[in-house]
Amino acid sequence: MSDQVRALLDRYSKTTDEQWSDIASVFRTETIKKGEKFLSVDETSDRFAVVEEGLFKIFYVDSEGKEAIKTFRAKGGVIGAYAEFLRNIPSRLTVQALRDSKITVIQGSEMVKLFKSSAHWEKIGRRITESLYLEKEEREYQFLCLDAAARYQSFLQEFKNEVNKIPDYMVASYLGITPVYLSKLKKNS
Repeated sequence: MSDQVRALLDRYSKTTDEQWSDIASVFRTETIKKGEKFLSVDETSDRFAVVEEGLFKIFYVDSEGKEAIKTFRAKGGVIGAYAEFLRNIPSRLTVQALRDSKITVIQGSEMVKLFKSSAHWEKIGRRITESLYLEKEEREYQFLCLDAAARYQSFLQEFKNEVNKIPDYMVASYLGITPVYLSKLKKNS
């Protein structure tokens, strides 16, 4: 099993080597080339992954074909469509590699079995869900309560290692502003 998966899950609850060896077979490594999609709109959301190397954008597409970027995921981040998986509906979002990437994948059904197998794994599943909830709560707060300049500063802090790898038009989409306004923010910061 990958070091990134172990580091991610150990953040939520320390796991013994025996517990790790018991679950290693449910994970597999994949490579995804720049521009390829891990998940597309209307596909079944039945797998999740931890990013080992690379960078992904997670986005929606509106009725006019315009992308709205929900977030970015880099090394150690989790990709997938958890809400759609829980609701058993097709994906409403797309997960696409921005660079050549390496990921460690688990099928959703295997993840559910794992979380049901013991209190330890259930605790990890709960804490991952709590983490995703807190991230969503912070993102909503930023959109409802912060101006674009403050959201940009927050972006710079959160994605400091990826800032130079993400095109400005994607940053603007993530912030909910135009590329022209992002250019002004960059000049003023």
